Amino acid sequence: MVVITGEYGQLANRLIVLANFIAAAREHGLQIAAPAFWSFAPLFESTRHESLVRYPADRAATPCVFPPHALQAAATSASRYLRKFERRFDALPGFRVIDIGWFGTCDLDSREFLDLARRPGLLFASGWQFRATRSFVRHAEAIRDCFRPPADVRRQARLAVNEMRKRADVVVGVHVRHGDYREFLGGRFFYALEIYARWMRALRDSLAPRRAAFMICSNAPQSLEALAGLNVAAGPGGVVEDLQALAECDYLLGPPSTFSRWALFMGRKPLEVMFDSQQTADLEQFSVTSHFDESRQPQWAALAQRPVA
Repeated sequence: MVVITGEYGQLANRLIVLANFIAAAREHGLQIAAPAFWSFAPLFESTRHESLVRYPADRAATPCVFPPHALQAAATSASRYLRKFERRFDALPGFRVIDIGWFGTCDLDSREFLDLARRPGLLFASGWQFRATRSFVRHAEAIRDCFRPPADVRRQARLAVNEMRKRADVVVGVHVRHGDYREFLGGRFFYALEIYARWMRALRDSLAPRRAAFMICSNAPQSLEALAGLNVAAGPGGVVEDLQALAECDYLLGPPSTFSRWALFMGRKPLEVMFDSQQTADLEQFSVTSHFDESRQPQWAALAQRPVA
């Protein structure tokens, strides 16, 4: 069994890591346990009744009765102690460790990984760029099924987008990533709301004569005064509700973020990633590629050395 122990990033980061492990599990007959996902288990249909997220799921699993904050505390403590002692486990029969951190890579479809994963015992996996690129494509639909939000969340998100469709022909989901992005990489991708407004006006003009409406989803409170003259509305609120609402939109726009990348994957709607505040929103740059292949993205370490535009 492969045990995912690392807590790398927030919800969308961990969705991407777990989704890639599930793709590998489906393709190669592996078993996965994901204690690092405990705190998010109540948010999705296939995991909300599991006390420990596993794939394939244990149909006899104990219902997940603890509140998310309690599970988060348990997961954080468990992962911390596993990371502290896992190198000692590595010397014991039946225990193996792969710790690639933020910048290492591991191909879950590779023979080297599969040889480790298929040995008897437990393989502890900690890191960010675990990817099963070939398997992910083959099992994309099954992965979407695994991570559907509950019906009430899907209904709330659809209602929010449909309300905007009453006064527009096209709905653009705009991910305004503030909060943690004020400090991340020195604020490189923290764009003022006025910058988003400029991009949105450019898109509105490009989409004409179709009427464009913009759904604003953010991880920080936003005053929409800077968006005067635009047809805008706030997302439904709540991390999963906003994520699902973005997936229901026709186009997606935002800074480099796994949040909008996951919305793209779930909704299969074109996304334009804004890597620079001077970038111009361009309909020709929207793409439905998953953007999960980091080889197609600028390297974060290199970006950190460049001056902020």
